[in-house]
Order: sequence, then structure tokens, then C-alpha cells
Amino acid sequence: MSENPVTTYIVSVFDKPHWRTILTTKDKAEAEAMEQAILRDGVKAQIEEITPKAKSGNGRRRAAATCQKPQQLAVGRATRPRRV
Repeated sequence: MSENPVTTYIVSVFDKPHWRTILTTKDKAEAEAMEQAILRDGVKAQIEEITPKAKSGNGRRRAAATCQKPQQLAVGRATRPRRV
């Protein structure tokens, strides 16, 4: 179960005022070829690389430790003045 995380490549173009995703792939050569084709057409393009972090140990323990805010929020709701 010690697999290496796989990098995902996202090719996007700038379509005023936002970046639009055109292609999402795990093949770097395919992403670079798409970017070059878009750049030849005179459009601004970019490639983002996303590599997930490797999982280590038991994730449930870490998630349980961070779930303490809902209790604090519940206290904040109780102190609000009531509408009559």
C-alpha cells in the first residue's frame, strides 16, 4: 500500500476574467502538447501540476482531533439575542 502519489496535470486557458480548464490528465507529454497547440493559436495557456501528499498512519485520529469547532459554534449561537 506504499504507492507513490501520481501527479495530475491541468491545462488551462485565460478567458477573461477567469482561467478555464481545458484538459486534466496524468500524462505530462499530452499536457505539454495541448499547451503548445493553444499557444500557437495565440491564446494564453498554463499547466498546473498537482501532486497529492502521501498518506501516513491512521487518518481517522488526525480528523477526530480537528473536529472541535462545532461545539464552539453552538455556544456562540446560544448567546445571540432572541427575536420576539
